[in-house]
Amino acid sequence: NYDVIIHDYFYICPSINLFSSIDKYFCEVPDGDTCKKCIRNYKTEFTNNPINHYSSEFSSLDSWRDLFDEFLTNAKSIIVPSQSTSKIYLQVFRNRMLSKVQVISHDVGYIKGHTTSVDKNKIKLKTLAIVGDISYTKGALVIKELVKYISSNNLDIKMLIVGDLELSVKSYVASYNCIQITGAYKGIKEMYQLVERNNVLCFLFPSLWPETF
Repeated sequence: NYDVIIHDYFYICPSINLFSSIDKYFCEVPDGDTCKKCIRNYKTEFTNNPINHYSSEFSSLDSWRDLFDEFLTNAKSIIVPSQSTSKIYLQVFRNRMLSKVQVISHDVGYIKGHTTSVDKNKIKLKTLAIVGDISYTKGALVIKELVKYISSNNLDIKMLIVGDLELSVKSYVASYNCIQITGAYKGIKEMYQLVERNNVLCFLFPSLWPETF
């Protein structure tokens, strides 16, 4: 007997995050023909995606999912980190998983709470922060469009990337004054310091796929 702990969407699609290479958004697990087009497109647009390492091993996503049929069927329990993850997996593997799925959320007890305050009357620019290493799937193109919009409309908003940004988007936004990229930070304490130093008013989570954490 064994338990299966789900971390991402690898058993559904080796792209891991169900990010459509065609629409540049969460694919919503479409029909087989759409999946085939998406897989072909990954090979030209997203060469580093894991799907390109596995695509030679299956002819369709049905055959890919069949690889894990026995593994999931014989599991004692299947643990997923959220109701959203459960819903997506059951959409594909309902018969194999329905009676076994347990939703156990990630433990965030190790993250200590932190409170800070910003005097809105003393700041000229409203700072919007995005935390993390922002790739395409985590919303790099959303940030690109926001930077263009803020700049073209002369809005009193600064975008602060507390972390880093996908390289091509980073190069594109380098000439704009409304965005600052801090680079990688060393631990949560430094992240708090960057947030306070820049008088962050709110945070944006622009991810384009249903994150499991």
